[in-house]
Amino acid sequence: MDSYISEQIEVSQTLLIRKVYVWMCAALLITAGTAYKVSNSEELLRIIFSSKMSFFGIIIAQFAIVWFLSSRIKTLSFSTATILFALYSVLMGVTMSCIFLAYTQSSITSTFLITSGTFAVMLF
Repeated sequence: MDSYISEQIEVSQTLLIRKVYVWMCAALLITAGTAYKVSNSEELLRIIFSSKMSFFGIIIAQFAIVWFLSSRIKTLSFSTATILFALYSVLMGVTMSCIFLAYTQSSITSTFLITSGTFAVMLF
């Protein structure tokens, strides 16, 4: 009986970890895609980085989402939590878009692929 329970716990933990890696991979894709799009839009870059208020407003919004999710995760519906998670990933991409201005696209792509590959390998 104890070995059966141990096996069930191990299977549950494995499934949970796989789900976490899937979510992290999705967030990474959203963040990278957003950063790429923003970095290729002069208008968006100007809006975001022309004033400290807009840039720090985005950072404060990220902290607010993290605080809200952390404090209410047990009461939020799955769809609301998913939307907030995706919104956080988009905002992270907006703030990370300056990386595309500082580094070459090939170095960013290789780093992204290595990181994504790590998450993908961790699924198995």
